[in-house]
Amino acid sequence: EEMTGISVGPFQRVPKDDPPSKQYPRLKKAPETYSIIQLGVALFHYTGQPSNQQPSPTASAPREGDPDWTVRRYNFFCFPGKDSDRSVVLNPGAVAFLHQHNISFDKWTKEGIPFMTEGQSKESVQRYIAKALEEEANEQEQSKQPSVQEASQRRVRLRRTEDIDFFTRTMASLRSWLDSPVTVPEAANNNGAANPEGACFLLPDCNSFMRRALYESIGQEYPSLVLDKAPGTTRIRVWRLSDEEKDRREKRLKREAWENLIVERVGLFRIFHAISQVCRGFELERDSAILAASLQ
Repeated sequence: EEMTGISVGPFQRVPKDDPPSKQYPRLKKAPETYSIIQLGVALFHYTGQPSNQQPSPTASAPREGDPDWTVRRYNFFCFPGKDSDRSVVLNPGAVAFLHQHNISFDKWTKEGIPFMTEGQSKESVQRYIAKALEEEANEQEQSKQPSVQEASQRRVRLRRTEDIDFFTRTMASLRSWLDSPVTVPEAANNNGAANPEGACFLLPDCNSFMRRALYESIGQEYPSLVLDKAPGTTRIRVWRLSDEEKDRREKRLKREAWENLIVERVGLFRIFHAISQVCRGFELERDSAILAASLQ
């Protein structure tokens, strides 16, 4: 390990001849104190014995100049995720050092991979799994009972004439769309390709008060419809979906939520965790929650 340009506490330099058990407690203070900017990893793979020498059953390391090693080098910019509790602080000396070594601050802040500690990663994954199991249990329980609106829940009441007119026009346009057959443009996505999740209808833009009124009325009058927020806006999007399309949509949303957790929060810890496991001689558990591509 090397923490270039960094020293913490009274130990300015860690002696190279110290064993790892003594180096590690000192080295680890740097990433614990400061934010990691860049992580470099070099993987060495021994490809075999030189062709001009006899194989030796006891040979485990190459001699100087031995060409039968392959090295793969990787560099990762690291930047704490938006939900991280780590502070990013730079002193003038550090900025000068980074500029001297051609570090791109723009690339670091825009493309840096988020990361968490081991404890934070495991806690986030466990919390996500527990929430997913709870939501699944609630859905199964609700499917056994008829959907009845709670009498104690107060619904929005429209009083202003302009609000009532807007609501009436919007509901009328929705009913007209529901009465019409699904056309090709409606069932296509932004690129014109077929949308595997059915047809959708975008309601007019409105304030939060009107959106709540529309959500409540559409949910009560048309419980089979699926409502969500159109990307990049606050407008309500109404979906006409078959059972197959609803199942496909639900799987997609779960996959995206899991990918968001792994990519945007756990991030670089997955790489560090995998390398750490292999270097310590453990078999890599590719189906573990931290390394899984999706949550089944």
